[in-house]
Amino acid sequence: MKEVKGFKNSYILTEQGIIKTNLLIENGIITKIGDFEVDGLTLLDEDKIVVPGFIDEHIHGSSGSDVIDGTIASLTNIAESLLEEGTPAFLATTTTSSKEVLEKSLANVKEYIGKKNNDEIFEYLNNSYYHIRQK
Repeated sequence: MKEVKGFKNSYILTEQGIIKTNLLIENGIITKIGDFEVDGLTLLDEDKIVVPGFIDEHIHGSSGSDVIDGTIASLTNIAESLLEEGTPAFLATTTTSSKEVLEKSLANVKEYIGKKNNDEIFEYLNNSYYHIRQK
């Protein structure tokens, strides 16, 4: 995926609505919106609108992979497929499962976050609980 420095004279969705202006991105963070001059900004077609990424707060899987699979490959596939749809962050949600499967899933998410330095994923235990003796 090509890294974009920002957008010039493009339609941007802001808190004030959709406005035609410039937007600057530095280190993956929007740092400036408004009238300014910077080289390297992308000019979009008139029918395009720049909108913020969305956070999916409850997702079990995507593109043939599931959080409960317990593999780095599954989490990577989920993250990449969601990103293509404009969702750069998500809450990885498990299903009711055995203690061993849930522990593997949680360990996998922890490894994925640490190994890849990814901050787009979080873990949520859906409909899961431990009996006091299972802690």
